[in-house]
Amino acid sequence: MAYITTSDWELHIMDFNLQQIINGNTALLEQAALRAESESRSYLIQKYDFDAELVKIGAARDPQLLAYTVD
Repeated sequence: MAYITTSDWELHIMDFNLQQIINGNTALLEQAALRAESESRSYLIQKYDFDAELVKIGAARDPQLLAYTVD
């Protein structure tokens, strides 16, 4: 399971707009999530155990880190 879920995207973009962008192709969301996680990791891995954060799910995830990663 990815760190970023579909419901996380919906907090930042309206569902209608999201559906227009992905056109029903959820693989695009998975690719975007992986890229966002990778970019966040590249900035934070030197100082933080970012890999430990990426295995967390649901409410265990850091809300601020999640928001920055989705943005």
